[in-house]
Amino acid sequence: MYNCYFFNRTQVSNILSTNISVPQIDEQQKIGEYFEQLDTLIQQCQAKIKKHKNIKQALLQKMFV
Repeated sequence: MYNCYFFNRTQVSNILSTNISVPQIDEQQKIGEYFEQLDTLIQQCQAKIKKHKNIKQALLQKMFV
């Protein structure tokens, strides 16, 4: 089964005449750098959470031995 989308001519002309604002290249690069830093921070937090879960698991095992 195919998914088909049908637009009438008015809808297509409205889409084609819509102005879309795009930041300048330097601003796009700054946004990209920001998200790279954010990704790194998230990965660091996830690693810390994993480490703490492992420590918790080890302590619980020692507690009930």
